[in-house]
Amino acid sequence: MPKRDRGLDTLLGFDGYMYFRTPDLIVKFKVKRCAVSEFRPHGIRYSLTLHHRNGQRLIGIDNAHAVPYRGRNVYTQRSKAYDHIHAHSRDKGRPYIYRDAYELMADFFKAVEDYMERR
Repeated sequence: MPKRDRGLDTLLGFDGYMYFRTPDLIVKFKVKRCAVSEFRPHGIRYSLTLHHRNGQRLIGIDNAHAVPYRGRNVYTQRSKAYDHIHAHSRDKGRPYIYRDAYELMADFFKAVEDYMERR
């Protein structure tokens, strides 16, 4: 039996939530249940993003689409899951390893804090 993702209900509760991190920066959450598939094996569609108030996405973690594999090692197993992270506004995304909802939230909030420190 698969391990229950205990933070999933908490993450789903954030759907539609947004707040100003600073007067210019907005944190947004979109989280919905979906059918389990090889592309979304966790049974959720999610987008956790930090935007400038002008609408430009600055960073984010989501599973909206596939991202190209950029590895050099031909022996590395490539995941079919759509989970990926955008580390900056021009980043097309790189694979993100989803472990559970709590870790996803922690990774996102750490990325936001790292962005704030670099700013």
